[in-house]
Amino acid sequence: MVLAFGAAAGVLPAQGNSRKTPARLPAPKSLAPVKPEPISEPEPVMPQVAMLAGVIEDSVGVPIMDAEIAILGTSLRTRSGTGGTWRIQGVVPGPVLLSARRVGYHPQTLTVHLKEGESRALDLTLNEVAARPFVLPEQVIFVTPRKFRSVFHDGFYQRKLNYPGGTYFTRDDILLLKPSVTSDTFRGVPGFYQSRDRRGQTQWVVRGVSGSQACPIRFFIDGINVPLLGMSIDELVQPSDVEGIEIYKGLSTVPAEFSGRSLQDDSRCGVVAIWTRVTR
Repeated sequence: MVLAFGAAAGVLPAQGNSRKTPARLPAPKSLAPVKPEPISEPEPVMPQVAMLAGVIEDSVGVPIMDAEIAILGTSLRTRSGTGGTWRIQGVVPGPVLLSARRVGYHPQTLTVHLKEGESRALDLTLNEVAARPFVLPEQVIFVTPRKFRSVFHDGFYQRKLNYPGGTYFTRDDILLLKPSVTSDTFRGVPGFYQSRDRRGQTQWVVRGVSGSQACPIRFFIDGINVPLLGMSIDELVQPSDVEGIEIYKGLSTVPAEFSGRSLQDDSRCGVVAIWTRVTR
């Protein structure tokens, strides 16, 4: 017996044994890399700052001006104004160390706990520094005696002995003359007289010196040349202040300490040297 297989024989293949060719899927498209979105961090919450204010006084309640109040460890500081008032703003909340000081008072430091956004009124008191007696150490001071100038020290009596051409008046001579003004002392000296120059100013001159013309004399007070410039010697020196007077007529009798550097100086016409009294 011959069996026919296949479709021609009318026999259908079993379904369980049928195989199908899988369909081809389209190739996946290339995808661009996706950048991850940045993760936003929450912004830190800044604490609200606090404020301190108040009045600073001494132990009896008197306001202290110009006291320094500071938050130690920071740059926050201020000075008390009129009435002792003070204020510090922008203080970070939490425990802070407050300092107050002023010259003449004991400094004060205290800890203050502040909350966020708090405004704290705080009065401060500083105690005065007690005055302590201070004893200076014993000191020994050596003082050199001052050399008082007198007509003797400046050579008055030496010149009186060495320059016989001069005229000298001691204090005793002046007391005997009892002059009303200083010029009365030498007004009677021969050859001395007062005249007026071309400008009408009064001057003392010596007759018969340096030719036929009247020659103006040169005045010294305590060794210093004093140009009168139209003034009177009586305006500068009173008789009660005079210790001695030296008068020299002509350059030949003038000592070296009163003579000028050249013949053009007024010393060639004569010199009146007045020495004032020195009281100890």
